[in-house]
Amino acid sequence: MEGARPNGLLSSVHDRFGPAGADGDGLQYQRSPYAAVELLRYARLLRSRWKLVCGVPIVLTLAVALYTKFIATRYYRAEAVITPVSESESATYQTGGMVAGGLGVGGGGLSGLFGLGGADNDLDAARDDAIMSSYSFTVDLARRYNLIPILVKEQGLDPSRLSMWNVYKSLSGNFSTAYDYKTGNLSVYYIDAGAAEAKRILTDYIDSLREKLRNQVMQSSAAAAQALRESVNKTPDTLLQGQLYELMARQIERGKLAQLDADFSFKMTQPPFVPDFYYTPTVRFRAVITAFLSFVAVCLWVLGRDWMARAGSHLEARERPVEILEAANEAPDERTSRPSSAA
Repeated sequence: MEGARPNGLLSSVHDRFGPAGADGDGLQYQRSPYAAVELLRYARLLRSRWKLVCGVPIVLTLAVALYTKFIATRYYRAEAVITPVSESESATYQTGGMVAGGLGVGGGGLSGLFGLGGADNDLDAARDDAIMSSYSFTVDLARRYNLIPILVKEQGLDPSRLSMWNVYKSLSGNFSTAYDYKTGNLSVYYIDAGAAEAKRILTDYIDSLREKLRNQVMQSSAAAAQALRESVNKTPDTLLQGQLYELMARQIERGKLAQLDADFSFKMTQPPFVPDFYYTPTVRFRAVITAFLSFVAVCLWVLGRDWMARAGSHLEARERPVEILEAANEAPDERTSRPSSAA
């Protein structure tokens, strides 16, 4: 029958969204006002609970701020700045380069074969960062400077269950670097609960890096000199033997200068130091995060509780007609149960 309203589920949809055409225009036009009404209802609900919504974040923020200011452990960050120096710019190469210069040997030829050319500072910085962040370097550092008891005391680690992986994660988690491509400087940092301890451990990092790079050059120079010595013994050409002797002398000199050069591989632009103020935790940051998260949590709790209450009421309203119908079916019919007047 035309004009009749649909029953059941279609009737509820018709009442909420209005009649829809063939393309669903009625549903499209009715959704936006309904969403606006729901948002307005949520806003009024939060406004009616303003004491709870505002009070809980304020109390929690004050508690976290006071705890951070007076009770929380403060951590200090030691800083240092080093400038990676390629071998072509170091005193080692410049002094040894006089030998190669006398031979007229440049960056190519046999000198290039044995790695006597300079490297880019960016690559040197990446190399230094990779070395200091490696597992073997960190574990050797902890063993050499006896840092394991310090980590056990500060972080409350169990010595019986402590592994070298735990030591590596603890040290590497407090160590960080930052490279400035404009100046070519590599900044290194270490965070610790004690200012003096942070400075000492960062100094150990830098000293260990210099020693490792120095040992690598000394070993490579010794291996190159040994290879040149064997080549001289196998070469019958006297002129080539003289050039090989010169290169072998330069490799030996390179290893000796690397052993004596204080600024080998990098220069100490800024020695390790610790600022007067602590690095973390910051009261402002924690207070802002606590206020935001607690406000969101309280709003969600209020809205969720209202949603659960409405869902329960809706479910109860849907089940009530069924209960009435079941009760009507179970009740006896008065007309059949009433005795006849004629009797």
